[in-house]
Amino acid sequence: MSLPRSPEMVVEHLRNAFEAPPDTPDAPDAFAVLRKANLSQRTLWPPGEQYTDIPAFVLPGHTLLVGERARFVLFEPRYLRLAQLALDRSDAIAAKFIHLPLPKADAIANGFSGPVGTLVTITSHELLADGRYLIECQAGPRCSITYEQSEPMEGAAPLLRVDVALSVQDEPQPSVAEEDAALAQRCLELVCAGSPGFFSRLPELPPLFNTERLSFFFCHLLLDNDEVEHRLQWLHSRSTGERLRFCHTRLQTWLASKSGS
Repeated sequence: MSLPRSPEMVVEHLRNAFEAPPDTPDAPDAFAVLRKANLSQRTLWPPGEQYTDIPAFVLPGHTLLVGERARFVLFEPRYLRLAQLALDRSDAIAAKFIHLPLPKADAIANGFSGPVGTLVTITSHELLADGRYLIECQAGPRCSITYEQSEPMEGAAPLLRVDVALSVQDEPQPSVAEEDAALAQRCLELVCAGSPGFFSRLPELPPLFNTERLSFFFCHLLLDNDEVEHRLQWLHSRSTGERLRFCHTRLQTWLASKSGS
């Protein structure tokens, strides 16, 4: 498989998909892929770098990496309040909350400079007959907590409400950015070598031209939910290159195991 190496090549591949779609029953519809990618981009990645007064869902030991999906049943008073606040908003962060795997004290105790979470979008929700909320959601950008306060709940644990900065990554030098892009390309090629046709079976396009998001795409493929230490490490890491090197090593090991079996 020849992977696109520039935006122009992606445009050419898409044009071919529209003009001469593959004659196979399981081939994805190009229009559907584009619509879903565009909706996902606009929904998950709001404009701006800082946002205030967002409710936080603190779930120790559970990480939600960039791009990952999850389903929750909310029943605690503070998280019913979270759903109400998120769904009542109509601004750039409507239907959004912060998912935090570690509260501030635990994040510092684990050697991190502070808590880092993800800005999560509620993609669908249902208010159940017993008053609980069933929500489906997807994680967008990482965020660091810049300010936090607690909203008291009568007879129950308080709701954490936070201000966040969405930029968690160090801006790489141009030469480092080129190295990261080349390493991401090698990771893509390893996936293709180990699982031919893998990308053609995906319901939506991976973030091919954003190395940070692509590194989390690989983490999602490679890390089980119970690998909490690794997931916390790469959620907090400010280096895309280090995350990609970890993924590249994992992919090499995976491919070697497939070759030896």
